Amino acid sequence: MDEKDYLVVLKALTEVPFNVGKNLLVDILIGDINNPSVERNNLHELNCFGDLAYDKDELGSVVDSLIRNGFIEQVAFSSVNKYAKVLRISRKGLDELRKPSFFKRKLAFVNNQETSISEAEKQLFSNFDFFLEGLNDEQKKAVVTPSEKVVCVAGAGSGKTRVLTKRVEFLIKYKGVDPSRILAITFTRKARQEMIHRLT
Repeated sequence: MDEKDYLVVLKALTEVPFNVGKNLLVDILIGDINNPSVERNNLHELNCFGDLAYDKDELGSVVDSLIRNGFIEQVAFSSVNKYAKVLRISRKGLDELRKPSFFKRKLAFVNNQETSISEAEKQLFSNFDFFLEGLNDEQKKAVVTPSEKVVCVAGAGSGKTRVLTKRVEFLIKYKGVDPSRILAITFTRKARQEMIHRLT
């Protein structure tokens, strides 16, 4: 689960006009137009349709996690069929939408490693201060590192999209990398739009 993707799942449950099963919710979020319920109920017109770029198993695991943590409730589809379950957002889930805190708490335990910053890197940061303004040292290192592979582990709202965008901009402007040789992938339409806006 990345950044605030779990909030996209919760918000989708408030957008869909009726209670849905897990499989239909997943199909809505990944944008599967081939699901007959999507076409029959015009669910492709929802704002949340196709919002997340996960495969079905991955997104199913996210939904399961939200159920386990009490943000989504499973309820009987009808009084006649008590075994078929549909999903609805819980009171806890609605509170989380209003004031997100779950993901920040969860990620506080993910990575306790500190990024080492050398004196040479600090000098490089100083040289590019005009470009790196507003970033912390770990973010600056991710932007200017000569490494081909960079792993950024950070919580929701910590600026990962900004760092990725700055890295692309740095490679183009200051390293002479051909823009057509850069592939940047995000998990949400919102992050995609943000990157396009910042890079144009």
